[in-house]
Amino acid sequence: MYWSPTTFLVERSFSSLRRLKTYLRNSMSQQRLHYLAVLHVHRDRLYSIDIDVIAREFVAKSENRLATFGRI
Repeated sequence: MYWSPTTFLVERSFSSLRRLKTYLRNSMSQQRLHYLAVLHVHRDRLYSIDIDVIAREFVAKSENRLATFGRI
């Protein structure tokens, strides 16, 4: 059987989802579980995101957020 990179991604996705579903089955909605599984499968891309930049942009978009969090 030929295994393509796409096949490995799908297999990894199902394997991750099975582990997550077993552990978190009773405490999470289906939609939230889906989002968590996507983040887990693509964690290499997730770890490359600069959270400080995102936080600054989020706070800067609202006067209420600036009042609450101040300038980061």
